[in-house]
Amino acid sequence: MTDHAQRDRGAPAAGGGQPPGQSPARPGRLRFAGLGYALAVLLTGTNLATPLYASYEHVFRLSPLDVTLLVAVYAAAVVVALLICGPLSDTAGYRPVLVAGLAAAACGSALLAAATGPGWLFAGRAVQGLAVGTCSGALTAGLVLTEPRGRRARASFLAATLTTAACGFGPVLAGALAQYAPAPRTLSYLVEIGLLVPAAGAAALLPGSLGRTGQRGRPAVTAATSAATIPAAAGRASSATATSPRSTSRDTGRARPLCPVPRSAGSGLACRPIAVTLSS
Repeated sequence: MTDHAQRDRGAPAAGGGQPPGQSPARPGRLRFAGLGYALAVLLTGTNLATPLYASYEHVFRLSPLDVTLLVAVYAAAVVVALLICGPLSDTAGYRPVLVAGLAAAACGSALLAAATGPGWLFAGRAVQGLAVGTCSGALTAGLVLTEPRGRRARASFLAATLTTAACGFGPVLAGALAQYAPAPRTLSYLVEIGLLVPAAGAAALLPGSLGRTGQRGRPAVTAATSAATIPAAAGRASSATATSPRSTSRDTGRARPLCPVPRSAGSGLACRPIAVTLSS
């Protein structure tokens, strides 16, 4: 009777519980912390060059147009990487994308540290832009997915806070090292490379299935489509489904869900109506 009552209440059998001193959420907390660290270090490193532009202008005789082009090259590389690596992370998962992106960030910092002319600066900033575009989306989504208690709003807030803080801390760190430390155009990038090593290690330890959806691309958006509305849900899981006028069940007369939204896709995420092409 006792065993049956324990099973009915969902209580673990004697001797089959979690070993004392072990927390089942500990791996999730470590992954969450590792992804947050990687996001902060990545964005800190890509903003190190900001206070050094004046030095570059003097040493490499750059014109104001050259400095503007350095910024433009970085921005263009971010956009290209976002377009390519966003769908790629859906098929390959976050782990290989993040490892490759963080390795690219280290290469970009190495190019800037070894710069002997404008060409090195352009190459370094372009590689850094590719790294940010490759990693930023996967890191932010990874923080949401690995939040230990499933509080997605907290994870999104943390990602936004880390992004803002890193973008401000990078120039401060580079400016301080350039002012008070030796090798003003090199040391900050070497520090960044050292900080990226544990970040890449944290990314390499992620589960291979994290972020993998098995889809090779995102649904095409057209004007003549059926709307799949996903309402935002704060603090609760979403159970909304997308329906179409042609999706009425023959025997029940009720709308049949075409694209059920997983329960994990709800709370804390800002959602809006989207249109997807439905295959005939």
